Amino acid sequence: MTRFQLGLLALAVATSGLTGCAKVFAPQALSTNLALEPGVESNHPAFIDGDLKTDGETTFAVTGNQARRGGRATPPSEAVVLLPQPTSIIQITIHSDEIQGLDLYVEDPNQGSKFIDKWDNLQGPIINLRMKGIVYASGVTLRIRKGAGDVAARREAISTGVGGGQYISGETRAPVRIKEIEIFGPAPATAAADTISADDSEVGSIMMEDLSK
Repeated sequence: MTRFQLGLLALAVATSGLTGCAKVFAPQALSTNLALEPGVESNHPAFIDGDLKTDGETTFAVTGNQARRGGRATPPSEAVVLLPQPTSIIQITIHSDEIQGLDLYVEDPNQGSKFIDKWDNLQGPIINLRMKGIVYASGVTLRIRKGAGDVAARREAISTGVGGGQYISGETRAPVRIKEIEIFGPAPATAAADTISADDSEVGSIMMEDLSK
């Protein structure tokens, strides 16, 4: 085999190796929807029923009356999904047209409720929240900081008194409607798809040795 032919063969092997590397660094594949497994609970059954034709509303952890007594705005409403046991989570998919900003908390087996991240400028109908790494948790809580109905709710909630001062007389946030919440972990890895063949590496080394002679 000529030196030129050896060079072409070595290039082909190197390209094959790069393809293998691309597989290693490709985005992690997703598991099936963990929220549909037996034993999962939610603060609204429609969030986890697997039916996009049904929807439910988020709820307030603190009631509006409690918020008004403290002279504060209404706290964020929540959507909660609890898994039967801790598991690895890499993505949460929300089917909703009304969520614009949220904070994500998870139930950590060792630390309890734990803040993970926040998202703004969200737009449905499908919202994908990708974790920065793999999160190990037994549940997720979506705290809705901004929803489509908040402006109207705030307008109705703020009243003006006799002296011209303003006060809160109702809910300053509105619940949001969610059709489905899906939770995904990493798909089972296949060693053959994520590693470079040892035979290919060996052939490449032999080719490069021949070229150096």
